[in-house]
Amino acid sequence: MNSPAAAASDTRWYVVHTRPQQELRAETHLARQGFGTFVPRFERTLRHGRQFRTSFSPLFPRYLFVRFDVGLDRWRCVNGTRGVRRLIMAAEVPLPVPIGAVEEMISSQGAEAAIAFEAGAAIRVTIGPFSGLTGLVSRLDAGGRVKVLLSILGGIVPFSIDAKHLLPAD
Repeated sequence: MNSPAAAASDTRWYVVHTRPQQELRAETHLARQGFGTFVPRFERTLRHGRQFRTSFSPLFPRYLFVRFDVGLDRWRCVNGTRGVRRLIMAAEVPLPVPIGAVEEMISSQGAEAAIAFEAGAAIRVTIGPFSGLTGLVSRLDAGGRVKVLLSILGGIVPFSIDAKHLLPAD
């Protein structure tokens, strides 16, 4: 008889091919069925006219990861889930993702938390026209933006930037 620990060790991640732009729908419906899901996303900023909008897009369009035990779970219903095209198969069984690959993506996505800065801290900008320049933190606001003072051409230039685009100065 399998112990609960042994059953948990047979749970693996598998790849699901989704219908076009249906990753979120497939993820929602699979989660409702009790499957663990993961859609790696990246943040992108879109510009429309003079406005900028930030959204999260799938890192692998039309693919997501689902977690189950082939021996215990009813995995065949994954292919009939809304938004799913099919599981990636090897012969008659789903093809598992190498152990640790999805876990690494999950942990790296969680590591994107912004570094907390204090007023007066020396920072380096990592993106945009001021990339590579160093400056001082002037103040922080509640929206996660940082007011930075840069010394450019003999003057002080203030500007605001998301904290995630700053690193402590070396």
